[in-house]
Amino acid sequence: MQKILFIVIALGLAFHVHAGESNRDIKSLAQSMIENHPLLQSGLAQIHQAERLLDIGARNFQPLVNLYYNNSINNVETKTAYTAKTSDESYKSGAYGVQLKQNLFENGQTINNANKAKLDGKLAEIQYGATENGLLLQAVAVYSDLRKASEILRIQQENYNRLETSYKAALARLAVGEITKTDVALAKSRLERANADIILAQNNLNNAKISFTRLFAIETADNYPALPIMPITKNLDEYVNMAIQFNYDLRAQRINRLKMQLDYNNAMASTLPSVDLTATAQNGVNAANASKSQTASGIVGITISTPLYAQGVAISGIKSISAGLRAIDWKINDTLHRIQEDTSKAYNNYQSALQAITAAQYGYDAAKIAFEGVSLEAEIGNRTILDELDIKQELLNAELARKIADINVELAYYQLIAQTTPLVQFWQLQSKYHDSKIFEPGSNPLETMYDIYSNIINENPFFE
Repeated sequence: MQKILFIVIALGLAFHVHAGESNRDIKSLAQSMIENHPLLQSGLAQIHQAERLLDIGARNFQPLVNLYYNNSINNVETKTAYTAKTSDESYKSGAYGVQLKQNLFENGQTINNANKAKLDGKLAEIQYGATENGLLLQAVAVYSDLRKASEILRIQQENYNRLETSYKAALARLAVGEITKTDVALAKSRLERANADIILAQNNLNNAKISFTRLFAIETADNYPALPIMPITKNLDEYVNMAIQFNYDLRAQRINRLKMQLDYNNAMASTLPSVDLTATAQNGVNAANASKSQTASGIVGITISTPLYAQGVAISGIKSISAGLRAIDWKINDTLHRIQEDTSKAYNNYQSALQAITAAQYGYDAAKIAFEGVSLEAEIGNRTILDELDIKQELLNAELARKIADINVELAYYQLIAQTTPLVQFWQLQSKYHDSKIFEPGSNPLETMYDIYSNIINENPFFE
């Protein structure tokens, strides 16, 4: 126990390890994990950061107001041409005022930047969901490894007990001359091999417990219930379509393409004129010798500016973004094919795992019948000690194959589910942050082009 806790601390576990909670099922364990895992805490921080950036982007629509003040001492030298006399005069001047600047037209750049902030928020949500789903699938794998290691050790221990009984019986039969020393040596050899298998199985179980403790932040127990599974009701094509709609990588790539499209729009807009409204209210003071004057002024104007020459920087930027758009289109296309491939493999693995259960059960039933028959024949002297040892090994292998097949089908099932559905929804867990509506189209009063681009992508996922 102390060794396991020490390893957990050495690995930098950032959440508390609880005792006395290890008999919970996988759903309870998963719920506790997603509430405390440091990777998800980091994801929450990124979402909150995106929320603040979205707020900043919205404020860019508001006018910019500056308060200014300046003060200077001026020296004027005056020389009269006719008299050649020179006079110096010094005076002070100062001014203070308020300036307001409001952008009227800049070809949608401010709206584009606000939409990019919104997309960054959606991207943070997608990354959080991907991390969460990955951790839950990892939880299934770690839990399955622990169950598998525990079952293997249990069966190996039972096998050792059977072989130990056989070895003692062999010694007794040797004493009365029924068998030879060679038979006893064979029994001893199989017993020592079984002992080595137990040592290896115990080591594998210890490693599985370390992984379990590190992920779930609780101590392991001796009881590991089977993972709940239900018969699948959809065909492969339906699962592929579900995976395409759900896949986090594809959704993130589509969001990044929208962001790049907005960058392209901004690059194009930078080559066009922009219009600003400027209003200034100012008080000025001039003081020369004994005289003093004060003026007040107000200025309202419209500024139109347009780029004339920038050494081709804007055009190069546009070409670069265009190349990036083509690259991400190909990447999305590749991701779609990868989703189809991965989902097909997960579906086929599950079907194969189901068939393996049937085959393993038939093999176990046959091995059990053979074991009982050989045991009866050995009692009347029709079988050698080697026959007994061989059939016991056959029964051991069949029992291991059956147990491992049961666990493998559970793992294959959840690997298929994780390809098509968030596990947090499948298990109906309470996520700290999932499918928020804050970044959805229409959630912000600002006009957005998100809906337009989303429709383009949904209608033509290959961006042809």
